[in-house]
Amino acid sequence: MSYGAFASALLVSVLGFVMWPHLFMKAYTAKSERVLKQTILMYPSFAIFMVPVLFIGFAGIMQVKPADLGAADKILPWMFSNMKFPSVAIGLVLAAALAAAMSTQDAITHAAGSMFAQDFVEVLRKEKHTEKQATMWARVSVICFGAISYLVTIFGGQTLVALLLGAYGSIVQLLPLAAATFFWPRATKAGAICGILVGVLYTYGIDFKILPKIGDIHAGIHGLILNFIVLIVVSLLTKPMDKNHVQKFVTL
Repeated sequence: MSYGAFASALLVSVLGFVMWPHLFMKAYTAKSERVLKQTILMYPSFAIFMVPVLFIGFAGIMQVKPADLGAADKILPWMFSNMKFPSVAIGLVLAAALAAAMSTQDAITHAAGSMFAQDFVEVLRKEKHTEKQATMWARVSVICFGAISYLVTIFGGQTLVALLLGAYGSIVQLLPLAAATFFWPRATKAGAICGILVGVLYTYGIDFKILPKIGDIHAGIHGLILNFIVLIVVSLLTKPMDKNHVQKFVTL
């Protein structure tokens, strides 16, 4: 991986990390604005726990050539298979990995199910859900999202790193909308929708090699830049939203 590819992938990960709905939605549970600001300030310290993961990679490089693995994701299974760790140690590590994966998957799918029920189905039906209906739609969508993610994982043929970077390339497209919500009240619904659609489609167009890639920069960066441009241009060309309506969302 070149320096340009590494830097752009890191940028997409950093910008996209806070855009994940299951993390972004937690802001609504903050006890006060001060607590929210402290959380945002201290949350990056979580990266300290990633240091041991780097040591695993470094230890693996000392034992086997990366080219012999075929993919970086295979280093941990290789170490378990060839370095004769005690069965108890292997069981504890795999149990911890499973617990971490389940906690993340649980939060993401439930957040996606909640948004699907209230921000998609409820909007299309144009009537407010009862609690029972909202729960039903959320449960159905969780099963569907879980099945789709399973199929992508099993048959996608991608490494874990590639899957994560592909996901970050899509989720980071929410950044222009979030920035406009807090700092640019002139943004319009048409601009937001067009920006996200163009950004996501352009990103996937590069990922699936339908569209050309400029340099060795992550596809999500291309989509993000285009997303900002479309959001601004379309918003300026469309009618502004009512000021009283906007103030409900941007004024504390």
